[in-house]
Amino acid sequence: MDGKRAVRALMLAGVGLSLSGCSMMHLMKTMLATSEPNEKIVGQLFAVGGGGSARFDGDGIARITIEHRPKETVMRLAVISMDHPGDLEVTITNNNPQAHLLMAVQGDGGMQVLDLPALKAGRMRVHLGTPGMYMFANVMGNMMGRGMMGMVVVGGEVPQDAKLDRPKQPRP
Repeated sequence: MDGKRAVRALMLAGVGLSLSGCSMMHLMKTMLATSEPNEKIVGQLFAVGGGGSARFDGDGIARITIEHRPKETVMRLAVISMDHPGDLEVTITNNNPQAHLLMAVQGDGGMQVLDLPALKAGRMRVHLGTPGMYMFANVMGNMMGRGMMGMVVVGGEVPQDAKLDRPKQPRP
């Protein structure tokens, strides 16, 4: 990425973060590597649906709320960051009077599914035990293909036994 495009991307990310009311510094650190092939989708989702940080409460559970708004085919928030692995409790609000959501959230124990009729809210908890990217999506029909998906980016250090002992591979 050339210098002008990088500066423009950072400025747009900063504007988006300030409009969404998120912790700008934390999300900027998460989003800076979006030029890498495996992380490019996170930058695209963030530009469309915004981002936020899940906050760990005193009970050790991170919590965040996402919603589906009327006349939109994106989730708000589309990118969620967590400082470290742990339990994530997601409250999903379906504010669209014409849409039925079948939300699936990926966790260490597999996918958990939440059935949300129009104008209803629900909550699910997943365990995200290792750093990395996890997906959530509306799996009803082709809604995921139309943008009703998002990522949870979990920070932290990968355990030594999970690291590969080979040189970095070239990427397309």
